[in-house]
Amino acid sequence: MKFSHTITAFLLFCCLMPVKAQKNAADTVFNDALFLYRSGNYAQAAELFNFVRINFPRHKLTPYAALYEGKSTLSGKEYLQSRNIFKGVLAEYKTGFVADEAKMALAFNYIRIMKPDSAAHILINLINTTFDYSYIDSAKKYLRSVLLNQMNTDQISRLSDFFSKSKAAAVLRLTFAESLRLMSLVDSSNSVLTSVIKDFPGTRESIIASEIKQKPFNYENVAGTQYLLVLLPLFENKDTLENGVAYNVLQGIEYAVESFNATSERKFALLVKDTQRDRLTIEKIYEEIKDVKGIVGIIGPLFSEECKDVTEVFRGMNLPVVSPTATSPGLTEGNNFFIQANTSFEIGARGMAQYLRNIEKKEKIAVLNSSEGYSSILADEFMKEFTRLGGSITARVTYSIKETDLHPAIEKLVKFRTEFEGIYAPISDPKAINPIIMAIEDEELETPVYGNQDWSYGASLETNTVLLEKIVLATDFFVEYQDEDYIRKSHEFAELTGNYFDRNAIYGYDAAMMFLRKFAKAGYDQKNFLLSAADRSEEKGLHKSFVFGPNRINRSLNIIRYNDGMFNLITKFNVE
Repeated sequence: MKFSHTITAFLLFCCLMPVKAQKNAADTVFNDALFLYRSGNYAQAAELFNFVRINFPRHKLTPYAALYEGKSTLSGKEYLQSRNIFKGVLAEYKTGFVADEAKMALAFNYIRIMKPDSAAHILINLINTTFDYSYIDSAKKYLRSVLLNQMNTDQISRLSDFFSKSKAAAVLRLTFAESLRLMSLVDSSNSVLTSVIKDFPGTRESIIASEIKQKPFNYENVAGTQYLLVLLPLFENKDTLENGVAYNVLQGIEYAVESFNATSERKFALLVKDTQRDRLTIEKIYEEIKDVKGIVGIIGPLFSEECKDVTEVFRGMNLPVVSPTATSPGLTEGNNFFIQANTSFEIGARGMAQYLRNIEKKEKIAVLNSSEGYSSILADEFMKEFTRLGGSITARVTYSIKETDLHPAIEKLVKFRTEFEGIYAPISDPKAINPIIMAIEDEELETPVYGNQDWSYGASLETNTVLLEKIVLATDFFVEYQDEDYIRKSHEFAELTGNYFDRNAIYGYDAAMMFLRKFAKAGYDQKNFLLSAADRSEEKGLHKSFVFGPNRINRSLNIIRYNDGMFNLITKFNVE
């Protein structure tokens, strides 16, 4: 306050001075402010710079006063105030030293408040507009740093594509290649590096690209001290449906690790390898990384047959393996380190039997299943469990998925309509939904229908609301899309990846986050983690809970009912 009074008195004094004396006074105040700034007295320096800027608008030092007022407030951690000052400077000065310095300082501001996208855009603009090569070099240096330290591969890729015609194109593409390398996607990285060499010959970026490409990849140089090995069928050089699914799962895993690292003292990095759904490729990956220190676990693969290959090939590393989506039985048998985050077919069927018998107190159930796919497997498991619990299966009818008219099958059930309290109808192909519903409605068979997750994939559900009010499903996936936690996470995910936080991304996110949380609770010890993966303790996820029994298969199900055009959660059910 005393310092402000001094400035006010000085201002009144300056107003009485001749013009030449006022200019000299401005020089004096500016130099005093500069001394305070260099001495670390940022608040006082900002006041004096502001004094010069406001009261001597036409003085030769006024642009510099505005610039240093912004720098003083930035150094004093007044980030909002400094941003506003820099934006004001840039509104008045488009090019030149003051503009270049303001852009660089504004970028630092965004870096400090963890807004890397804004910082990157400012630095790219500086590269495109400045005529000073020293600023170009500095901007490129800080751009690479902010991209690699505060942004993920997807964000860097989008920036590289968007600014592909700008002066920053070379450094953006080079940095994208470096980010791929940090994820151990060596082949993809080399492909991008080759394009840098080809498209930007003679540039510093092309020279760096050549040096990186020629240097053997060393996993010990990957950022971080402990790693999650991610094994997914990415098919990096192909555009396939499997590629899209696996890539979405990978984005979910990346989001989980980034979220965990943000609040944990211990940080993890990802080693991402493309299995291509090929055992020989998996064996090659094993040879590449078998001696790498610091790998604490494996996330993936997605498909059951790949899981068998991975557990066999990687057995010597004794790493916990968590598959987000595998559902086949027997995967954990003889593999004490394999963890099935998704519920197996058999557990899903047993869970519905236990729910109907123990919760809804049903005593008599009919079964309708197809002869193809896993529908019959689910039906057999359900019948075995339901009768074990004291219930009765009063009728079983089998049909072929090739049949478009299921009236004959439903007519067989109608004969027993007074002898059951509901129909268990597991499907393995959503194409069966319409024929089943049409036949049940035509036969006026008013009874609850119980099904598996595949029922929720049917597009026809919206048009058959009368019967669907009676449908109850046991599913491994259910998300409360209006839940505040999901909404927050979906916004964060979209900002990071530019994509929707969909089913596949959530599978990846939940599996990775479950692993990291349980691993942390186990004291970051692999043996303790594997013990915790069989102790029935609950770890909540977005799409379901994780409750593992002695066989390390998730035993948690969502029981949902179709109502008013959407599925609603009845209960979360743990299978005994």
